[in-house]
Parts: sequence; structure tokens; C-alpha cells
Amino acid sequence: LKKIWDKYGDKILFIYRDFPIPSVHPEAENAAEAANCAFQQGKFWEYHDQLFARQDELSASTYSQIAETLGLDISAFNRCLNTKAYSKEIEADIKAGQDLGVIGTPTFFINGQMFPGVLSFDFMDKVITLLLR
Repeated sequence: LKKIWDKYGDKILFIYRDFPIPSVHPEAENAAEAANCAFQQGKFWEYHDQLFARQDELSASTYSQIAETLGLDISAFNRCLNTKAYSKEIEADIKAGQDLGVIGTPTFFINGQMFPGVLSFDFMDKVITLLLR
């Protein structure tokens, strides 16, 4: 995705939605909540990248460690996380995904067409190039 952003910049609109699947990863909902709390402080993508890098060790202490590493206001972050400030938004994202037929992650929509699974840069590049003509 970073290569796509670097190449296309503001020519494309990228919208990220949460779709945690607890049956696959028991910490998925907590991780989504933590990433949204980082978003509140302008560090969503940095936090997101750290979650994926450390996905085999996700826990409350990992969420706090990542927040500290990124220089987040820990007090505000913990308050956000402990109150599940984004739970309704995450639930809405899940419902919207289910309504569109999403069953797993990642799933991409490009101009309304669903592409489930990991997409290569070359594939995404070709699709976007065609659509931008």
C-alpha cells in the first residue's frame, strides 16, 4: 500500500475500515480499538504498522508499549482504550463489511469491485492505472 500511495498520492482515495475476526485472532477487536485510539492522536498508520509487526504478541501491555514508543499521551490513550471509545464505529465497520460480502481480511474495494486477499503491487498498479485513464 505504501508503494501505491507513493505512486498515486492524491489521485486515489483510500478508506480503511476495521474488520476484526476474533475467531481467527482473539485480540483482533482490542487491536482495532487500540489503533483507533492512536488515530485520535494522529498516529494511526504508525500504530497500525507496529500492530502488524507484532501481531503474534498482542496484549494490553503490547498496546501500551507501542503507544509509548510512538510518543502518544499514554493517559489519553489508556482512557480511550479502557472505555472502548471506538467500539460502535468498529461494529459499524464490521456490519458494513458483512453487508458487502466481506468474509476475511484483507479485502479491497477498487471502484466498487471487491478483491479479497493480499494483492500484489503490480496487480493494484495495473487496476488503478486502467481506472485513471
